[in-house]
This record gives sequence, structure tokens and C-alpha cells, in this order.
Amino acid sequence: MNFDLLVRADPQAVAQEAAQRVAEIAQEAVGRRGRFRIALSGGETPGALYRLLVAEPYLSRMPWEASHLYWGDERHLPSGDPGRNDNQGIALLAEAAIPGVQIHPVPYVAGDPDAAARQYEAMLVDQRRPGEPLLDLILLGMGTDGHTASLFPGTPALLEQQRLVVPNRAVYEDRHPERITLTFPAMEAMEVAMFLVTGASKRSMLHRVLAPPEDLPFPVQRVQPASGRVLWLVDRAAIGS
Repeated sequence: MNFDLLVRADPQAVAQEAAQRVAEIAQEAVGRRGRFRIALSGGETPGALYRLLVAEPYLSRMPWEASHLYWGDERHLPSGDPGRNDNQGIALLAEAAIPGVQIHPVPYVAGDPDAAARQYEAMLVDQRRPGEPLLDLILLGMGTDGHTASLFPGTPALLEQQRLVVPNRAVYEDRHPERITLTFPAMEAMEVAMFLVTGASKRSMLHRVLAPPEDLPFPVQRVQPASGRVLWLVDRAAIGS
């Protein structure tokens, strides 16, 4: 598992570093391909990042007019449900005035998460141009069990070798168990994967993940874009220093 590791003082410092990196990656993508495509995630640390991105100096530095927003995973709930990951990102990033056609939430199909997954995959494939990565950047977290996105230990989605988006089911912290998630083949097709990990509750797992055995037992360890660009941004509480 190849990666770069940056340790910052606290969650806000992690968010600041992430904002700097996201702006740089966005500018690079627009310079090379005319647009920037990012998969967002839910959670407190990404929320702090989003608040920075819609305020100066990043508001002016981000090429919002050429940015497209996606999600790495989503709970299979109707649009607007408070349990969905996208509520946070859409509400905060609305301040950046991104055209609605450039915001791509995971669809909901009542009673049929597989249909929702197939719709999202079809959209991703349709929007990908020849020679491009699937997306320029995916933001990811890490659960205390070593999951990332909705790729949970012991679940069927870990076995997928072809599809880019699949349904998955996992009980975690009393949250809605039906999920839609990007797969490892999708992660491999990304340009950059950026992990944001903060807090002492993640320390034990983080140490196991960053000094892994050869068999890579945790889902988070299997995220490896073909480009080789993986960045871990962690705070001192998480790393233990």
C-alpha cells in the first residue's frame, strides 16, 4: 500500500490542509481537462473542509464554475432525508453557486437499491471522457472497523471486481443499513484518493492500517488508484503524537 502521510495538529488544521490540497488538485484538473470532478463524503471533518472551501481565500481559488460534485457512498434514503450524506455537502456548497446540473447525488429507487446503484454507475460512465480518470479526487474517511465509503468488513461489496457502484448492507452506529457505494474498481480508476482521519477513537485502527501485513485485511487498505496518488491527512489525536 503506497501513500503519503501528513500529520496536522487538530481537525481544523487537517481541514485547512485538505482545502489547500483540494484547490491545487482542482486547478490542476481544470488546467489539464477543463473541469474538476470530486466525490464527497459525509462527516464532521469533511464538513469543516466544505466550510473552508466556500469562504475566502478558497472561494476565489476554486474553479467552481467548472466543478462537478459526486458522492463516494450514500444511504439508500429519499432525497432530503436527514440520514443522507449529501445533505451536508449540498447545503454548504450551494454557497459556491455551482450549477445544479453539475451536482450529481446518488439516486433513490424505492425498494430497489440495486437499480439506484446501476443508475449512478451509468451516469459516471456516461460522463467520463476517453483518457480521463473516473473522477479527479475522492474524499474518504475511515471507520473504527477499517471501513471506508460503504465498503464494510465482511460485506459482499468487497468482492465486486467489475461494477463501479453496488448496493451494500451494513449495520454501523445505528445508521441506516442500506447503502450505495463506489467499489474498489471505481477507486482504482480515480486520479487521487484523499483520506481525512481525526480523533483518538481512530488511533488503534489507523496504526494497524498504516503498518499493514501483506494480506491487507481492512477495506480502507485496498483503496489504491492506479495513478498511485493516495494521501492521508490525519491529526495528532488519531496518530498518537
